[in-house]
Amino acid sequence: MKQFLLPLIMVACFLSENVFFNWTPESVLDGRWILAPRFFAVALILMTIFYNRSTAIKYGFIFGLLFDVFYTEMLGVYMFVFPFIVYITSKLMKVLQSDFLIVALVVVIDLSVLESILYALNLLIQRTDLTFGQFLSDRLWATLILNLAFYLVFGGLLKNVFTRLRREILDA
Repeated sequence: MKQFLLPLIMVACFLSENVFFNWTPESVLDGRWILAPRFFAVALILMTIFYNRSTAIKYGFIFGLLFDVFYTEMLGVYMFVFPFIVYITSKLMKVLQSDFLIVALVVVIDLSVLESILYALNLLIQRTDLTFGQFLSDRLWATLILNLAFYLVFGGLLKNVFTRLRREILDA
């Protein structure tokens, strides 16, 4: 049963992004901000820190492919960006402690890198007309605030689950 908990958590985070996006009324956003829920990415970052890097890379690759198939028109973007985020996280955590606030900072850094790469690729293939200033003010800040709120609410729970699963499955 324990071996199904990790995929279940990651699938729930993957699906919760779409549910959040579909259930958020546009009036909340005032028509100005562009929110991008990255709940799966936050869970992937926490998995990297508190569970296992190689498993997180596999999940990043597989779910990145699913993101590409279901949500984007370009194959390969998320499939390679998610494992890259796992790599960045693992390198950062070699020099940082896994304190709650430090992990929040790592989440913000990783999500900033993720969003910047996606913005640059969309700009390169001319799928966006946002200027860099608009990207920063309308999309990046709103996305970081939303996902930081997700981390503040669910980060402790995910940390406990990943730590317990690591002890019970990997360290056994």
